[in-house]
Amino acid sequence: MIGLRIASLRKSQLLSQKELSHGITSVSHLSNFESCRYMAGRETIELIAERLNVSPKYLLSYNDPNIELEAIIKNIFKKIVLKNVSVEDELKSIPTPIYNLKLEVSYYLLLASFYYKKGELTNARHIDENYLKVHLKYLKNHKEDLDSPLKEYLYYYWGIKFFRENKFSLSNIYFSKLIEINFDKDLEPAFLYNLALLQFRLTNYYQALSHAKKALENYLNALNWLKVGEIYNFISVIYREQFLFDEALEQLNKALNIAKTMGLATLKGSTYHNIGLIYEDLNDFDAALLNYQHAIQFKTKMSNFITYSCLIRCHIKMKHYDLSEDLINKTLKNITNPYELNILESYQAYIDLYRGNIDTFLNKSLKSSEFFENNNFLNEAQYLNTIIGEAYYEDRKYKLSSIYLKKALYLKRKSKGG
Repeated sequence: MIGLRIASLRKSQLLSQKELSHGITSVSHLSNFESCRYMAGRETIELIAERLNVSPKYLLSYNDPNIELEAIIKNIFKKIVLKNVSVEDELKSIPTPIYNLKLEVSYYLLLASFYYKKGELTNARHIDENYLKVHLKYLKNHKEDLDSPLKEYLYYYWGIKFFRENKFSLSNIYFSKLIEINFDKDLEPAFLYNLALLQFRLTNYYQALSHAKKALENYLNALNWLKVGEIYNFISVIYREQFLFDEALEQLNKALNIAKTMGLATLKGSTYHNIGLIYEDLNDFDAALLNYQHAIQFKTKMSNFITYSCLIRCHIKMKHYDLSEDLINKTLKNITNPYELNILESYQAYIDLYRGNIDTFLNKSLKSSEFFENNNFLNEAQYLNTIIGEAYYEDRKYKLSSIYLKKALYLKRKSKGG
Protein backbone atom coordinates (compact mmCIF):
# COMPACT_ATOMS: atom_id res chain seq x y z
CA MET A 1 0.00 0.00 0.00
CA ILE A 2 3.00 2.32 0.11
CA GLY A 3 2.45 2.87 -3.63
CA LEU A 4 -0.94 4.41 -2.89
CA ARG A 5 0.68 6.95 -0.60
CA ILE A 6 3.19 7.88 -3.29
CA ALA A 7 0.45 8.16 -5.94
CA SER A 8 -1.59 10.37 -3.62
CA LEU A 9 1.36 12.66 -2.88
CA ARG A 10 2.33 12.85 -6.55
CA LYS A 11 -1.17 13.83 -7.65
CA SER A 12 -1.56 16.39 -4.86
CA GLN A 13 1.65 18.05 -6.14
CA LEU A 14 0.40 17.90 -9.76
CA LEU A 15 3.33 15.77 -10.89
CA SER A 16 3.09 13.28 -13.75
CA GLN A 17 4.56 9.81 -13.39
CA LYS A 18 7.20 10.83 -15.91
CA GLU A 19 8.22 13.86 -13.81
CA LEU A 20 8.41 11.90 -10.57
CA SER A 21 10.25 8.90 -12.01
CA HIS A 22 12.77 10.93 -14.09
CA GLY A 23 16.30 9.85 -13.13
CA ILE A 24 15.03 7.45 -10.45
CA THR A 25 13.20 4.60 -12.17
CA SER A 26 11.17 3.93 -15.30
CA VAL A 27 7.61 5.19 -15.73
CA SER A 28 6.38 1.60 -16.03
CA HIS A 29 8.11 0.60 -12.77
CA LEU A 30 6.60 3.60 -10.96
CA SER A 31 3.16 2.76 -12.37
CA ASN A 32 3.43 -0.83 -11.14
CA PHE A 33 4.66 0.40 -7.78
CA GLU A 34 1.78 2.88 -7.38
CA SER A 35 -0.68 0.12 -8.35
CA CYS A 36 0.70 -2.08 -5.52
CA ARG A 37 1.83 -4.73 -7.99
CA TYR A 38 5.29 -4.88 -6.43
CA MET A 39 7.53 -3.17 -3.87
CA ALA A 40 10.35 -0.79 -4.78
CA GLY A 41 13.76 -0.91 -3.14
CA ARG A 42 14.71 1.29 -0.18
CA GLU A 43 17.06 3.48 -2.23
CA THR A 44 14.34 4.12 -4.83
CA ILE A 45 11.85 5.02 -2.09
CA GLU A 46 14.31 7.44 -0.49
CA LEU A 47 14.89 9.19 -3.82
CA ILE A 48 11.13 9.41 -4.43
CA ALA A 49 10.68 10.85 -0.93
CA GLU A 50 13.26 13.54 -1.62
CA ARG A 51 11.54 14.53 -4.86
CA LEU A 52 8.15 14.63 -3.13
CA ASN A 53 9.67 16.71 -0.31
CA VAL A 54 8.67 14.30 2.44
CA SER A 55 10.80 12.32 4.89
CA PRO A 56 11.78 8.80 3.85
CA LYS A 57 10.31 7.65 7.19
CA TYR A 58 6.85 8.82 6.07
CA LEU A 59 7.02 6.43 3.12
CA LEU A 60 8.89 3.56 4.76
CA SER A 61 6.91 3.44 8.02
CA TYR A 62 3.56 2.91 6.32
CA ASN A 63 2.95 -0.33 8.22
CA ASP A 64 4.31 0.60 11.67
CA PRO A 65 1.69 -0.06 14.37
CA ASN A 66 0.37 2.72 16.59
CA ILE A 67 -1.96 1.13 19.13
CA GLU A 68 -2.61 4.38 20.99
CA LEU A 69 -3.68 6.26 17.86
CA GLU A 70 -5.77 3.30 16.71
CA ALA A 71 -7.76 3.47 19.97
CA ILE A 72 -8.17 7.26 19.66
CA ILE A 73 -9.51 6.96 16.09
CA LYS A 74 -11.90 4.17 17.10
CA ASN A 75 -13.27 6.38 19.89
CA ILE A 76 -13.61 9.32 17.49
CA PHE A 77 -15.65 7.13 15.12
CA LYS A 78 -18.04 6.33 17.94
CA LYS A 79 -18.38 10.00 18.84
CA ILE A 80 -19.09 11.00 15.23
CA VAL A 81 -21.84 8.38 14.97
CA LEU A 82 -23.33 9.45 18.30
CA LYS A 83 -23.04 13.20 17.50
CA ASN A 84 -20.71 14.01 20.39
CA VAL A 85 -20.01 17.76 20.30
CA SER A 86 -16.39 17.42 21.44
CA VAL A 87 -15.33 15.33 18.47
CA GLU A 88 -14.29 18.26 16.25
CA ASP A 89 -11.59 19.37 18.68
CA GLU A 90 -10.35 15.79 19.01
CA LEU A 91 -10.11 15.38 15.23
CA LYS A 92 -8.12 18.59 14.89
CA SER A 93 -5.80 17.66 17.76
CA ILE A 94 -4.42 14.57 15.98
CA PRO A 95 -0.95 15.44 14.65
CA THR A 96 -0.23 14.82 10.98
CA PRO A 97 1.38 13.27 9.05
CA ILE A 98 0.28 9.88 10.34
CA TYR A 99 2.91 7.30 9.43
CA ASN A 100 0.73 4.18 9.50
CA LEU A 101 -1.14 4.24 6.19
CA LYS A 102 -4.30 2.42 7.35
CA LEU A 103 -4.61 4.81 10.29
CA GLU A 104 -4.01 7.82 8.03
CA VAL A 105 -6.73 6.68 5.63
CA SER A 106 -9.00 5.95 8.60
CA TYR A 107 -8.39 9.46 9.94
CA TYR A 108 -9.27 11.15 6.66
CA LEU A 109 -12.33 8.93 6.16
CA LEU A 110 -13.60 10.06 9.57
CA LEU A 111 -12.69 13.70 8.97
CA ALA A 112 -14.59 13.69 5.66
CA SER A 113 -17.51 11.86 7.31
CA PHE A 114 -17.60 14.49 10.04
CA TYR A 115 -17.80 17.31 7.48
CA TYR A 116 -20.45 15.49 5.41
CA LYS A 117 -22.49 14.92 8.57
CA LYS A 118 -22.28 18.62 9.47
CA GLY A 119 -23.28 19.57 5.91
CA GLU A 120 -19.92 21.29 5.29
CA LEU A 121 -19.67 19.92 1.77
CA THR A 122 -16.80 22.16 0.64
CA ASN A 123 -14.55 20.89 3.45
CA ALA A 124 -15.63 17.29 2.87
CA ARG A 125 -14.92 17.45 -0.86
CA HIS A 126 -11.53 19.04 -0.17
CA ILE A 127 -10.60 15.98 1.92
CA ASP A 128 -11.96 13.68 -0.81
CA GLU A 129 -9.96 15.34 -3.56
CA ASN A 130 -6.68 15.98 -1.74
CA TYR A 131 -6.34 13.02 0.64
CA LEU A 132 -8.73 10.19 -0.27
CA LYS A 133 -9.14 10.09 -4.04
CA VAL A 134 -6.38 7.59 -4.80
CA HIS A 135 -7.09 5.44 -1.74
CA LEU A 136 -10.84 5.24 -2.41
CA LYS A 137 -10.27 3.68 -5.80
CA TYR A 138 -8.19 0.94 -4.19
CA LEU A 139 -10.58 0.49 -1.26
CA LYS A 140 -13.58 0.21 -3.58
CA ASN A 141 -11.92 -2.67 -5.45
CA HIS A 142 -10.88 -4.45 -2.23
CA LYS A 143 -13.68 -3.50 0.17
CA GLU A 144 -14.72 -7.09 0.91
CA ASP A 145 -11.15 -7.97 1.93
CA LEU A 146 -10.73 -5.10 4.38
CA ASP A 147 -10.35 -5.71 8.08
CA SER A 148 -12.50 -4.07 10.72
CA PRO A 149 -12.50 -1.26 11.77
CA LEU A 150 -11.29 0.22 8.45
CA LYS A 151 -14.24 -1.42 6.67
CA GLU A 152 -16.65 0.18 9.17
CA TYR A 153 -15.11 3.63 8.65
CA LEU A 154 -15.33 3.19 4.86
CA TYR A 155 -18.98 2.06 4.89
CA TYR A 156 -19.93 4.88 7.25
CA TYR A 157 -18.12 7.40 5.01
CA TRP A 158 -19.97 6.14 1.92
CA GLY A 159 -23.28 6.05 3.79
CA ILE A 160 -22.97 9.68 4.91
CA LYS A 161 -21.48 10.91 1.62
CA PHE A 162 -24.20 9.32 -0.53
CA PHE A 163 -26.86 10.63 1.84
CA ARG A 164 -25.58 14.19 1.38
CA GLU A 165 -25.52 13.64 -2.38
CA ASN A 166 -29.18 12.49 -2.26
CA LYS A 167 -28.18 9.02 -3.44
CA PHE A 168 -30.36 7.40 -0.82
CA SER A 169 -30.47 3.90 -2.28
CA LEU A 170 -26.66 3.71 -2.28
CA SER A 171 -26.49 5.18 1.21
CA ASN A 172 -29.00 2.57 2.38
CA ILE A 173 -26.77 -0.23 1.06
CA TYR A 174 -23.80 0.86 3.18
CA PHE A 175 -25.75 1.55 6.37
CA SER A 176 -27.33 -1.90 5.97
CA LYS A 177 -23.84 -3.40 5.65
CA LEU A 178 -22.76 -1.49 8.76
CA ILE A 179 -25.54 -3.13 10.76
CA GLU A 180 -24.26 -6.53 9.62
CA ILE A 181 -20.61 -5.98 10.60
CA ASN A 182 -21.02 -3.74 13.66
CA PHE A 183 -20.41 -5.39 17.04
CA ASP A 184 -20.79 -2.26 19.18
CA LYS A 185 -24.31 -2.36 20.61
CA ASP A 186 -24.07 1.34 21.52
CA LEU A 187 -23.96 2.20 17.81
CA GLU A 188 -26.74 -0.11 16.59
CA PRO A 189 -29.70 2.23 17.33
CA ALA A 190 -27.87 5.12 15.62
CA PHE A 191 -27.43 3.01 12.47
CA LEU A 192 -31.08 1.93 12.67
CA TYR A 193 -32.06 5.60 12.84
CA ASN A 194 -29.94 6.28 9.73
CA LEU A 195 -31.77 3.48 7.91
CA ALA A 196 -35.13 4.87 9.07
CA LEU A 197 -34.21 8.33 7.78
CA LEU A 198 -33.10 6.89 4.44
CA GLN A 199 -36.34 4.95 4.00
CA PHE A 200 -38.24 8.11 4.90
CA ARG A 201 -36.38 10.04 2.20
CA LEU A 202 -37.18 7.23 -0.24
CA THR A 203 -40.86 7.59 0.83
CA ASN A 204 -40.88 3.99 2.10
CA TYR A 205 -42.80 5.02 5.21
CA TYR A 206 -43.60 1.50 6.42
CA GLN A 207 -39.90 0.57 6.40
CA ALA A 208 -38.99 3.91 7.96
CA LEU A 209 -41.38 3.24 10.85
CA SER A 210 -40.06 -0.31 11.25
CA HIS A 211 -36.43 0.84 11.61
CA ALA A 212 -37.43 3.76 13.85
CA LYS A 213 -39.34 1.47 16.21
CA LYS A 214 -36.34 -0.90 16.44
CA ALA A 215 -34.13 2.06 17.34
CA LEU A 216 -36.76 3.17 19.87
CA GLU A 217 -36.75 -0.27 21.50
CA ASN A 218 -32.95 -0.12 21.85
CA TYR A 219 -33.06 3.32 23.47
CA LEU A 220 -35.93 2.30 25.80
CA ASN A 221 -33.93 -0.72 26.97
CA ALA A 222 -30.94 1.54 27.61
CA LEU A 223 -33.17 4.11 29.41
CA ASN A 224 -31.74 6.79 27.10
CA TRP A 225 -34.67 9.17 27.48
CA LEU A 226 -33.26 11.94 25.30
CA LYS A 227 -32.93 9.54 22.36
CA VAL A 228 -36.35 8.02 23.10
CA GLY A 229 -37.85 11.51 22.83
CA GLU A 230 -35.94 12.21 19.62
CA ILE A 231 -37.26 9.01 18.03
CA TYR A 232 -40.83 9.92 19.04
CA ASN A 233 -40.22 13.24 17.27
CA PHE A 234 -38.94 11.46 14.17
CA ILE A 235 -41.89 9.06 14.10
CA SER A 236 -44.16 12.13 14.25
CA VAL A 237 -42.39 13.47 11.16
CA ILE A 238 -43.12 10.22 9.31
CA TYR A 239 -46.82 10.49 10.23
CA ARG A 240 -46.93 14.20 9.37
CA GLU A 241 -45.55 13.49 5.90
CA GLN A 242 -48.55 11.19 5.38
CA PHE A 243 -50.95 13.86 6.76
CA LEU A 244 -51.70 11.66 9.78
CA PHE A 245 -51.71 14.64 12.12
CA ASP A 246 -53.48 13.00 15.08
CA GLU A 247 -50.95 10.15 15.10
CA ALA A 248 -48.10 12.67 14.82
CA LEU A 249 -49.40 14.71 17.75
CA GLU A 250 -49.74 11.52 19.82
CA GLN A 251 -46.01 10.82 19.34
CA LEU A 252 -45.09 14.43 20.14
CA ASN A 253 -47.12 14.37 23.36
CA LYS A 254 -45.12 11.28 24.43
CA ALA A 255 -41.89 13.17 23.71
CA LEU A 256 -43.12 16.25 25.56
CA ASN A 257 -44.04 14.20 28.64
CA ILE A 258 -40.53 12.71 28.70
CA ALA A 259 -38.96 16.14 28.25
CA LYS A 260 -40.97 17.62 31.13
CA THR A 261 -40.46 14.63 33.45
CA MET A 262 -36.72 14.34 32.83
CA GLY A 263 -36.04 18.07 32.55
CA LEU A 264 -34.70 17.82 28.98
CA ALA A 265 -34.87 21.42 27.74
CA THR A 266 -33.51 20.81 24.22
CA LEU A 267 -35.97 17.94 23.68
CA LYS A 268 -38.77 20.19 24.92
CA GLY A 269 -37.72 22.86 22.41
CA SER A 270 -37.57 20.53 19.41
CA THR A 271 -40.90 18.94 20.35
CA TYR A 272 -42.69 22.27 20.63
CA HIS A 273 -41.17 23.18 17.25
CA ASN A 274 -42.60 20.04 15.60
CA ILE A 275 -46.00 20.63 17.21
CA GLY A 276 -45.89 24.11 15.69
CA LEU A 277 -45.24 22.62 12.25
CA ILE A 278 -48.35 20.45 12.50
CA TYR A 279 -50.57 23.37 13.50
CA GLU A 280 -49.07 25.40 10.66
CA ASP A 281 -49.98 22.57 8.26
CA LEU A 282 -53.51 22.72 9.66
CA ASN A 283 -53.57 26.51 9.08
CA ASP A 284 -54.04 27.09 12.81
CA PHE A 285 -51.43 29.84 12.77
CA ASP A 286 -52.16 31.14 16.29
CA ALA A 287 -51.47 27.69 17.77
CA ALA A 288 -48.39 27.33 15.53
CA LEU A 289 -46.99 30.68 16.70
CA LEU A 290 -47.59 29.79 20.34
CA ASN A 291 -45.67 26.53 20.00
CA TYR A 292 -42.82 28.17 18.06
CA GLN A 293 -42.51 30.75 20.84
CA HIS A 294 -42.40 27.95 23.43
CA ALA A 295 -39.69 26.23 21.35
CA ILE A 296 -37.52 29.35 21.30
CA GLN A 297 -37.56 29.47 25.12
CA PHE A 298 -36.00 26.01 25.39
CA LYS A 299 -33.78 25.65 22.33
CA THR A 300 -30.16 26.79 22.38
CA LYS A 301 -29.10 29.85 20.41
CA MET A 302 -27.25 27.54 18.01
CA SER A 303 -30.47 25.71 17.06
CA ASN A 304 -32.94 28.59 17.32
CA PHE A 305 -32.66 29.86 13.75
CA ILE A 306 -34.93 27.25 12.20
CA THR A 307 -37.70 28.07 14.69
CA TYR A 308 -37.30 31.81 14.12
CA SER A 309 -37.56 31.15 10.37
CA CYS A 310 -40.81 29.20 10.93
CA LEU A 311 -42.11 32.06 13.08
CA ILE A 312 -41.38 34.51 10.24
CA ARG A 313 -42.97 32.20 7.66
CA CYS A 314 -46.10 31.93 9.80
CA HIS A 315 -46.43 35.71 10.05
CA ILE A 316 -46.01 35.98 6.26
CA LYS A 317 -48.86 33.48 5.78
CA MET A 318 -50.96 35.62 8.12
CA LYS A 319 -50.06 38.67 5.96
CA HIS A 320 -48.25 40.36 8.86
CA TYR A 321 -45.68 41.76 6.43
CA ASP A 322 -44.36 44.63 8.56
CA LEU A 323 -43.92 42.34 11.57
CA SER A 324 -42.27 39.69 9.37
CA GLU A 325 -39.85 42.25 7.97
CA ASP A 326 -39.03 43.47 11.46
CA LEU A 327 -38.28 39.91 12.60
CA ILE A 328 -36.10 39.33 9.52
CA ASN A 329 -34.04 42.46 10.25
CA LYS A 330 -33.62 41.54 13.92
CA THR A 331 -32.58 38.00 13.06
CA LEU A 332 -30.10 39.20 10.40
CA LYS A 333 -28.04 40.98 13.07
CA ASN A 334 -26.89 37.62 14.49
CA ILE A 335 -26.51 35.66 11.24
CA THR A 336 -23.35 34.89 9.26
CA ASN A 337 -24.17 31.39 7.98
CA PRO A 338 -24.79 31.54 4.17
CA TYR A 339 -27.67 29.05 4.35
CA GLU A 340 -29.46 31.07 7.01
CA LEU A 341 -28.82 34.33 5.17
CA ASN A 342 -30.41 32.90 2.03
CA ILE A 343 -33.42 31.60 3.97
CA LEU A 344 -34.04 35.12 5.28
CA GLU A 345 -33.40 36.60 1.83
CA SER A 346 -36.00 34.25 0.34
CA TYR A 347 -38.54 35.30 2.99
CA GLN A 348 -37.87 38.94 2.20
CA ALA A 349 -38.44 38.02 -1.46
CA TYR A 350 -41.87 36.55 -0.56
CA ILE A 351 -42.80 39.82 1.14
CA ASP A 352 -41.69 41.77 -1.95
CA LEU A 353 -43.87 39.50 -4.10
CA TYR A 354 -46.92 39.94 -1.90
CA ARG A 355 -46.38 43.72 -2.02
CA GLY A 356 -46.31 43.62 -5.82
CA ASN A 357 -42.53 44.20 -6.25
CA ILE A 358 -42.08 41.32 -8.67
CA ASP A 359 -38.71 42.40 -10.10
CA THR A 360 -37.19 42.65 -6.60
CA PHE A 361 -38.76 39.30 -5.73
CA LEU A 362 -37.25 37.62 -8.80
CA ASN A 363 -33.80 39.11 -8.20
CA LYS A 364 -33.65 37.85 -4.61
CA SER A 365 -35.38 34.51 -5.10
CA LEU A 366 -33.34 33.50 -8.16
CA LYS A 367 -30.13 34.26 -6.31
CA SER A 368 -31.21 32.23 -3.26
CA SER A 369 -32.50 29.39 -5.43
CA GLU A 370 -29.12 29.13 -7.14
CA PHE A 371 -27.36 29.02 -3.76
CA PHE A 372 -29.67 26.27 -2.45
CA GLU A 373 -29.30 24.13 -5.55
CA ASN A 374 -25.51 24.53 -5.73
CA ASN A 375 -25.19 23.54 -2.07
CA ASN A 376 -27.60 20.60 -2.25
CA PHE A 377 -30.44 22.16 -0.22
CA LEU A 378 -32.92 20.70 -2.66
CA ASN A 379 -36.15 21.11 -0.69
CA GLU A 380 -35.51 24.84 -0.31
CA ALA A 381 -34.58 25.15 -4.00
CA GLN A 382 -37.69 23.22 -5.03
CA TYR A 383 -40.01 25.43 -2.98
CA LEU A 384 -38.48 28.62 -4.35
CA ASN A 385 -38.72 27.41 -7.95
CA THR A 386 -42.39 26.63 -7.36
CA ILE A 387 -43.02 30.17 -6.08
CA ILE A 388 -41.04 31.66 -9.01
CA GLY A 389 -43.04 29.56 -11.50
CA GLU A 390 -46.33 30.64 -9.95
CA ALA A 391 -45.23 34.29 -9.98
CA TYR A 392 -44.43 34.09 -13.70
CA TYR A 393 -47.80 32.41 -14.30
CA GLU A 394 -49.63 35.25 -12.53
CA ASP A 395 -47.60 37.67 -14.70
CA ARG A 396 -48.80 35.74 -17.80
CA LYS A 397 -45.26 34.70 -18.72
CA TYR A 398 -46.31 31.12 -19.30
CA LYS A 399 -43.12 29.86 -20.94
CA LEU A 400 -40.97 31.03 -18.02
CA SER A 401 -43.57 29.68 -15.59
CA SER A 402 -43.34 26.24 -17.21
CA ILE A 403 -39.52 26.24 -16.98
CA TYR A 404 -39.48 26.88 -13.23
CA LEU A 405 -42.40 24.63 -12.35
CA LYS A 406 -40.76 21.77 -14.27
CA LYS A 407 -37.51 22.49 -12.48
CA ALA A 408 -39.34 22.35 -9.15
CA LEU A 409 -40.67 18.88 -10.04
CA TYR A 410 -37.18 17.75 -11.04
CA LEU A 411 -35.74 19.00 -7.73
CA LYS A 412 -38.52 17.26 -5.80
CA ARG A 413 -37.68 13.94 -7.47
CA LYS A 414 -33.97 14.51 -6.88
CA SER A 415 -34.54 15.30 -3.19
CA LYS A 416 -36.22 11.90 -2.85
CA GLY A 417 -33.19 10.19 -4.38
CA GLY A 418 -34.75 9.88 -7.83
